[in-house]
Amino acid sequence: MQEERAIQPCDLRLLAEPTREFIYQALVSAPRTATELAQLMNCPTTRLYHHLKLLEKHGLILVVAERLVSGIVERRYRAVAKRLRLDRGSFGGEVLGDSSLQTILSYVFDRARDDIERSHVAGRIDLALPPPQFGSLLAYRTVLKLTPVDRDRLCQRLHDLYVEFERISSETPPESGDFHGFALAAYPTELSAAETPTPRGARTRNRGVRR
Repeated sequence: MQEERAIQPCDLRLLAEPTREFIYQALVSAPRTATELAQLMNCPTTRLYHHLKLLEKHGLILVVAERLVSGIVERRYRAVAKRLRLDRGSFGGEVLGDSSLQTILSYVFDRARDDIERSHVAGRIDLALPPPQFGSLLAYRTVLKLTPVDRDRLCQRLHDLYVEFERISSETPPESGDFHGFALAAYPTELSAAETPTPRGARTRNRGVRR
């Protein structure tokens, strides 16, 4: 297994589906069969075959062993790498609105929103509960003006949290427990009280006074 594999935006789009994302992470810690994955996810084995075929087709998982069980070929899969890293070089100098950026935004925010809505409908989230109680929703967004020192300190803390999530995701999933979703974002923003944001590469108008 490779330590790290660079992936393209199309691979990220494939992993945006929660079941495929969990399957990949589960196959990082140990090779598993579809039956073993189904036991971890508490779902029918037949639900996973389509996802496994897609992940294998795109080269994100491999078949490492096969055996015949009651006349049926049982395959054991593993992930191709311990960590997946988005190939930033594939973006080049693209500007806001390009398909690659939309892939990232969809993977992080659209999927998180859909998952939160489904979990709320299923009764997993109680909006009346204050965080950090189990079953509550912790959702927060703000825009702050920061000094370079505060910016670097906060971004480092968020990155450290991301690294911790990555470490836990590479471990063997527990036999019992609950699934939790996490979404994280930090970015410089173009903000002015008197102006609307100007897309990168757009021509600005001459603001001189006409005579």
